[in-house]
Amino acid sequence: MLEESLALSRAAGTARDVSVALNALAMLNVYRGDYARASAMQEESLAREASDLQIIAILTYNTGFAAAITGEYERAEALVRESQELFREVGDRGMAPLANSRLGFLALSRNDPDRAEELCVEAALDVLASVAAARGGIRRAARL
Repeated sequence: MLEESLALSRAAGTARDVSVALNALAMLNVYRGDYARASAMQEESLAREASDLQIIAILTYNTGFAAAITGEYERAEALVRESQELFREVGDRGMAPLANSRLGFLALSRNDPDRAEELCVEAALDVLASVAAARGGIRRAARL
């Protein structure tokens, strides 16, 4: 079904449509263990999307996620950090903490549990601040 979506997007969609379809198919290939195919699709996806920072941030994060799975930890960290900056730039309060927690897991892979804890606590506090803000607790959110 994702292959068909990609084919339809290539035939009639915008560059953004193709990019999003490639990303979905790439992540499926990551989970299937076909990392070479996933990587090629992610690279094409990033090359096609040049205007929507939110989409670029997601594509960059997913590429970093795949790099972490394949053991490319330095590349993964660079990509996840880049995505985190983009998420913050566009005000995505949901994905920025996710990127931070991924950086925490990458710190664990480098045998740096202190840094991992710091990053994961920061991610958790960001999420709690978002929850407090959503509930109208602006002062509490600011404290977090």
